[in-house]
Parts: sequence; C-alpha cells; structure tokens
Amino acid sequence: MGVDRALVPENHLLRKVGQVVDFSFIRDRVKHLYSEDNGRPALDPVVLFKLLLLGYLYGFARSVS
Repeated sequence: MGVDRALVPENHLLRKVGQVVDFSFIRDRVKHLYSEDNGRPALDPVVLFKLLLLGYLYGFARSVS
C-alpha cells in the first residue's frame, strides 16, 4: 500500500475519477507530437493531463490578469 492510498479516503473525488476514467487514450492522441529519438525524454502526457485536471477541479489554474 502506497502513501497516497493511506492518506486519501476511499470515497474521495480523485479516486472515483481514477476508477471511472481510462486516461491511456491520451498517449495515442498525442503520440505524433513527441519525438522518440531526439532530445530528452518527455514527461508522460497522461501525468500532464492529470495535473491540468487537478488544477481545474481545485482551482489551481486561475488566470492572472
């Protein structure tokens, strides 16, 4: 059992999203945007999408005007 599982309640919104949504489709959708043999390895696009979703759900990504 990881630390996240011990700290996040079973009925938490993010657990529910993780159980219902299969984010693996994102890799296929953006594969053409990533180079396999040039430069440093890219961050996982699924992780980037989840961070954006987290920001949206919890208001982290507010625009600054």
